[in-house]
Amino acid sequence: MTRADAFELGRLDAHDQAALVRSGVLRPVDLAAAAITRIKALDGQINAVSHRAFDQARAAAKAYGRTPGGPAMAGVPYLVKEGLDYPGMPTRFGSRLHADAPPARTAFPFSQRLDAAGLVAVGKSAAPEFALLPTTEPVLYGPTRNPWNLDRSAGGSSGGAAAAVAAGMVPVAHASDGGGSIRIPAACCGVFGLKPSRHAHVRARGHHVVEDLLVSDTLLTRSVRDAHWATVVTRDGDGLPAGRRDPGRLRIALSLTNLLGAPPHPEVAQAVQQAARLCETLGHRVEVVPVPIDGPGIARAFEVLWGYLTAEVVDRARGGEHLLEPWTLDLADWARRLEPRDLEAALEAAAWEGVRFAEFTHRFDVVLSPVVTDPPPALGVLGPLRPFEDLKPAMFGYVAYTQLHNLIGAPRCRFRSTGPATARRSAACSPPPGAGMRCCCSWPISWKRLSPGPTDGRRIPSARERFLMSIDPMAALDLPGLNTQSAPTPALVLDRDRLTRNLARMRAHLAHWPQVTLRPHLKTSKSLAVAALASPDQGPITVSTLREAEVFAGQGFSDITYAVGVSPDKLPRAAQLNRQGARVSVILDSEDMAEAVARFVGEAGVAIPTLIELDTDGHRGGVRPDDAAVGRIGRILDRAGVLAGVLTHAGGSYGARSEAELIAFAEQERSGAVAAAETLRALGLPCPTVSIGSTPTVLFTRDLSGVTEVRAGVFMFQDLVMAGIGVCAIDDIALSVLTTVIGHQLDRGRLIIDAGWMALSRDRGTASQPVDQGYGLVADADGRPIDDLIVSATNQEHGVVARRSGEALDPARFPVGARLRVFPNHACATAAQHGRYLVLDGRDVSAIWPRFGQW
Repeated sequence: MTRADAFELGRLDAHDQAALVRSGVLRPVDLAAAAITRIKALDGQINAVSHRAFDQARAAAKAYGRTPGGPAMAGVPYLVKEGLDYPGMPTRFGSRLHADAPPARTAFPFSQRLDAAGLVAVGKSAAPEFALLPTTEPVLYGPTRNPWNLDRSAGGSSGGAAAAVAAGMVPVAHASDGGGSIRIPAACCGVFGLKPSRHAHVRARGHHVVEDLLVSDTLLTRSVRDAHWATVVTRDGDGLPAGRRDPGRLRIALSLTNLLGAPPHPEVAQAVQQAARLCETLGHRVEVVPVPIDGPGIARAFEVLWGYLTAEVVDRARGGEHLLEPWTLDLADWARRLEPRDLEAALEAAAWEGVRFAEFTHRFDVVLSPVVTDPPPALGVLGPLRPFEDLKPAMFGYVAYTQLHNLIGAPRCRFRSTGPATARRSAACSPPPGAGMRCCCSWPISWKRLSPGPTDGRRIPSARERFLMSIDPMAALDLPGLNTQSAPTPALVLDRDRLTRNLARMRAHLAHWPQVTLRPHLKTSKSLAVAALASPDQGPITVSTLREAEVFAGQGFSDITYAVGVSPDKLPRAAQLNRQGARVSVILDSEDMAEAVARFVGEAGVAIPTLIELDTDGHRGGVRPDDAAVGRIGRILDRAGVLAGVLTHAGGSYGARSEAELIAFAEQERSGAVAAAETLRALGLPCPTVSIGSTPTVLFTRDLSGVTEVRAGVFMFQDLVMAGIGVCAIDDIALSVLTTVIGHQLDRGRLIIDAGWMALSRDRGTASQPVDQGYGLVADADGRPIDDLIVSATNQEHGVVARRSGEALDPARFPVGARLRVFPNHACATAAQHGRYLVLDGRDVSAIWPRFGQW
């Protein structure tokens, strides 16, 4: 099966995939293999799958054999949500507290029913810590991204499940709903989500008073018929069967305001009104009417019960509280201030308002309303690192439509209203309590799938197609078989072994000074995958743009130094990151800017840790360590409560020509920073951070006394400038540009390649070194330098390869189509020309890692 075949299968719902097996066209193992292919290709961008169980899935699918006649859904892949026990897979609850959880050994009847029906679990879907937020951004795994817009939330708590189904990784995925956790991600991602009635399905987890009151389980799906099937398969014997009868003309109550009486966002209101108009054209009666319940009372009841659940989680984590997220800890602290009568009132509200809602449904068959107040928020807006005083009202306000149905046990389904913003426009309908699935399967709109074509016959692109169109086309490459001879060129390639070796070298060097922290500079990498290798524990990092800070903060990195002199216009962005729970520090080197920071933090009411930038080698910005301005700037920042220390970068070390000079630069950098720190302390000012760093000085330092942290970045990749000053060897350089010979200059004995300055950059950093490498050193496809070949000249898309000596080379050695690699002068400048890394393991491309840009 080709990659293209796998993606075509991803467009089908579970019923259609199962039909291919029953007809003998495919085997169960083919369906599982296709899902694995899609997950590998797409999940690096979306981050929906928290645990991959591919070998387990292959074995389960293989057990069904080759012949038709097995279970109805034999081989159809699905994901199990974090928090549900499933044999062979860890139950981590999206929390660092359970990061090392062993594989579960038992399953509850819910997942047993799905397995018996033939579904094959290929892994687990991401969820927020203990399913406590309506967005999926756990610190443990990082945020799950909305396939329709990668900067937006996929919803929660079943966000991983919804994103995976929307992107076509799997046709169905398990989801649970305790306060909107099925319907909210279904709305955000544009898939079908039903919250069944209370106790309508067999048990999915152990007994728990509050969870049994609130939580229901089902499958998120791409079609209504798949949702109907899941409800029938998992329904409890005492529950109501799902009906298919024609309900006739329905009486529909249209309600737009949420439990707190607030109206929805105009775009959300438009989607619900569009759905109402469609119902009217189909012959149903729609009446705008508020639901007669005590909305604020229900909202308060839900807060109380949610707080009780959270406090119990924290109580069970004795000794491990430091591993829990700020939201979990803060909500538990809030709940501990509740009184027993608060819980009693919450339970009473649930019972009484359930009776009132049931009376209301004697007049109406269905209530049509929004799912959430606003379109999917940007990542971080509802994330667990946002300050509690801001997050609590935002979170409970966002879910103020969904809580009622959990408290009273009524079913509710989320369906999509087609239109220009399909994935962000959704409505929900509620039948009477106890109505099971009838509201969905008998809904009088003949939708086989949720992406019907518009009336003019044009098909709306699927979520997967829109996702692929929104990212770099390189992501659509077929990784199996892709290597240095077949990859499109020019391309930035990253040698994984060399990268790993360079990281290990730095760590081994710094092991001599255990009191010193490595704060890697990620300006060169601009990659989440590289960041995960450079700082696997998400420790402190350095960035050179606020865009980098925002991306890495969104992935859970919380201690970030923005190591470029800050200007007043950038302070609001830094402040916003700090409001959301990160600690983003800035640097400056003037009294005027220090005054500007002081004024800003005083007016904004948010601290921005600030370091004084020092000039220890006359290379670039900064104040000299012995300048009296160090103390004056320190006093200004200290009065504002933001003085964090001193920072310097010995960029002059790039001009060193011997090991002795490198060692001297390193000591000059260290002693200057320590002297400035001592000056501040002598004035009674704090200086907790003494930060130094450049790749040459860090690797050649002989003394780090007085230093608290070092920063370096290019050491991960290395380049020709570093090789030229003796910091590394050529075979340490992990970055290169893969290129193709596209022509010859026969009269000059030169080659033309498809890598010009747009692929290599215009950097000529080795021109002043003893060995001038032109625009890059030329190697064969395996990374071995060829004689003395360099890129001697560049145009926008063309490079000229010649001997360094100027002598003619033999073009016959390099026919058109031959592959070469070019090592860069400056890794930062060359990497900046590209949108992704092709990661090499030997000659083969084992992964494609996206890069990001902008400022």
